[in-house]
Amino acid sequence: MSKSAEEQLKALANSYKAAAAVKPTTTTGLTGSVGQGGKNVKADVTKVQTLLNKKGAKLAVDGSCGPKTIAAITAYQKQAMKMAKPDGRVDVNGATWKSLNAATAAPAPAKPATPAAAPAANTAGITASVGQGGKNIKADVIKVQNLLNKKNAKLAVDGSCGPKTIAAITAFQKQVVKLSKPDGRIDPNGTTWKALNGTSGNITTTPAPAAPKPAAPGNIISRELNSRSLKSLNGVNSNLVKVVKRAIQITPVYFIVIEGLRTKERQAQLVKQGASKTMNSRHLTGHAVDIVPSPDGGKTIDWNNKTQFKQVAAAMKQAAKECGVKITWGGDWKNFVDMPHYEITW
Repeated sequence: MSKSAEEQLKALANSYKAAAAVKPTTTTGLTGSVGQGGKNVKADVTKVQTLLNKKGAKLAVDGSCGPKTIAAITAYQKQAMKMAKPDGRVDVNGATWKSLNAATAAPAPAKPATPAAAPAANTAGITASVGQGGKNIKADVIKVQNLLNKKNAKLAVDGSCGPKTIAAITAFQKQVVKLSKPDGRIDPNGTTWKALNGTSGNITTTPAPAAPKPAAPGNIISRELNSRSLKSLNGVNSNLVKVVKRAIQITPVYFIVIEGLRTKERQAQLVKQGASKTMNSRHLTGHAVDIVPSPDGGKTIDWNNKTQFKQVAAAMKQAAKECGVKITWGGDWKNFVDMPHYEITW
């Protein structure tokens, strides 16, 4: 073998050794943001959950961005990245993604202290509203429950914003904050939050008789469709049913399906009432549904709450994208706005 050939072989061998010495890194990024307010595409959420688990999060890797995943992102940003204002979201090529996806794993974040061992002064704040009509992110609810218990509320610190938590917030607003119209909700940096996180007085163990009774939990009370919704989906196109069932898992406000497949008689009745403008409705073939927000699980519907309708619409659109189904929302129509209406696009 010639000297030049030997040198070439040595150079090639050295290049292989150098390549083998490089630690592999995850090069496949996200297609959209994951977490609070993110697009939360299932494949992206699965990547983030897997990486968080490598940091000690212990999440179910199911592709669903629920309160536990958002809380884990927030904890990672605060504990591992030392963010002053963690936002609970991982953006494409953002600081959190780069840190989370780094080849050298950051130390696993310390397990959050149990609710009973919460620090005396909680200065971290809440990322979103808690209580009646709030976003009720689990980590935020736990903070509020801990602070309310220091005011004598005696709540179970479980991160679930149920009737007892809302009643305690309402009692605190009425008895301590002296609000004339307590709304049962705590907003970030709002009057109630500042009072609760300060040195205000305690609430009575039993709410005063005149205290308003909360109508129902303020946000998600279930991740399952109720019996009325399931009945309304009978005869509806299977792809649209799949979208609805995914949407109920990610919506920030609970909803119910009030109509699906219609008869011609029913459609004619709605046209006569002015509730529909056509006898060629997609409801007649099972390719449309009517959905309304109902934070209390179907007991009441606020038809004038456009914010809640838009929140449900955002969940439906995201679910449709994840399921690969094209849908049209009646709320986007120009000539006849129909906010409850969703149909498979022609």
